[in-house]
Amino acid sequence: MDKKEYIETLIKNITYLCKEKNITSYMLGKESGVGKDIIANMKKGSLPSCDKIAKIADYLNCSVDYLLTGKKCTGEFLTEKERELLEYFGKLNERQQMKLIFKAEDMLEDNK
Repeated sequence: MDKKEYIETLIKNITYLCKEKNITSYMLGKESGVGKDIIANMKKGSLPSCDKIAKIADYLNCSVDYLLTGKKCTGEFLTEKERELLEYFGKLNERQQMKLIFKAEDMLEDNK
């Protein structure tokens, strides 16, 4: 893939995720810390730095790999128990997820 194709793929994937999350490109740039003109600069042919791509991925809650390729993580790197835990976690509502996170943090503190 050449530079132009990377940029086009980045723009497509970032735009898709922003639309899904109801985020404007201005909000993305400002709130992620990469600059409010990030999309406009890419459309002009500027490839963002790795650091900026990582910040965008973090802000959009996706992997850098997804932004660059559009391929979603298959979870092959997870153990069976980790996949099972994620499956249960995904079935909880947001309040329940937060309670579980707090409980896990408490459990970790108990281990110190």
